[in-house]
Amino acid sequence: MARHVVLGWVRVQCTNGRPDSTWHPGATDDQVVLDASGFPHKLLTRPANELELQIRFLSRSGYEGIRPAEWLRWRDAEGTLPDRPVWLVFDDADAEAGRNAFPILERYGFGAACMVVTWCIGATNRWDEDAGRPSFQLMCESEILEWSEKGIEFGGHTRHHPDLRLIPDEQVEREIAQCKDDLTALLGKVPTSFAYPFGEFDPRAQAAARNHFELAFTMAPGFLQQGTDPHLVPLLSFLPGESRIGIWCRLRLGRNPFDVCRRRYARLMRKIRRTGAAGNTPQG
Repeated sequence: MARHVVLGWVRVQCTNGRPDSTWHPGATDDQVVLDASGFPHKLLTRPANELELQIRFLSRSGYEGIRPAEWLRWRDAEGTLPDRPVWLVFDDADAEAGRNAFPILERYGFGAACMVVTWCIGATNRWDEDAGRPSFQLMCESEILEWSEKGIEFGGHTRHHPDLRLIPDEQVEREIAQCKDDLTALLGKVPTSFAYPFGEFDPRAQAAARNHFELAFTMAPGFLQQGTDPHLVPLLSFLPGESRIGIWCRLRLGRNPFDVCRRRYARLMRKIRRTGAAGNTPQG
C-alpha cells in the first residue's frame, strides 16, 4: 500500500541564528509544534538556512515535493506521482514564507501547499495578537497570486482562524464556506485543500470541510495512506535543529525515537520539580 509523507511548517525567518520562540496556542506537553513528538520547546519559527538544509536533504534522498491537487489526481487514477513524493504544507500564509521559504523550494523544484486565513490577507495574524502573542505580516493578494503561478498551491485555513470546536454551528459553516469562496474569487479556481486552525476540529468542522474541500489537514502525526480519511490528513514536522538521523526517522518511522526519550526525560524533570516545590511549601 502506498504511504506518503506530509510535512508541516508555519514560519520561516531569514536568520542564521536560533529561531524566535513563538508558542503555538494549541500545543501541550504531548503535542509539540505540528507533530506531537514531545520536544519541550513548541517552536513554529525556523531560520531559512535551516529549512534549506532540510530541503536539500530531502532532495538528495530522492524526495520530490508535490501539491494536494497532484495527489488527488493520482488517487483518482488520473495522474502519476514520483517514486518518493512528499507534501510540504505551510500554515497561515505568513509573508516570511513568500520571502524566505518559497524561493528555496523553487530552487530545488519542490511544489508545496500554503493555507490562507482569507480575512487577514495582507494584514497580520490577528488571532495571535488577540491572545498576546507576537505579530507577523501575512501575504498580500499579489504575493499569493505570484506564488500560485510559481508552483505553490493555496488552500483554506478559515476566514478568521478560530478554534472551530468553540464556535456555533452556523459560524463553523460560514468560516469554512466563505474561506473557499474568498480563495476561489482570488485565484480564479476552486481550492482543493483545507487546514483546521490549531489542528483542532470536531464532527461539525469535519463535516463542513468535507462539504467544501477535497482534503483537510490535521496536526496528528502519521503517514497518508490510501485508506486514510482525506479530511483527516496527518502531518509530520521536522523540529528546529533536527539532525539528519532525526529527519530520516521521521520520514521512515513517522517519529524521532530520540525525541520520545527527550520528552520522557522532560516530563520526569517537571515531575521532580513539582514534587520538590510541593515539599518546600510552608505548612500553615
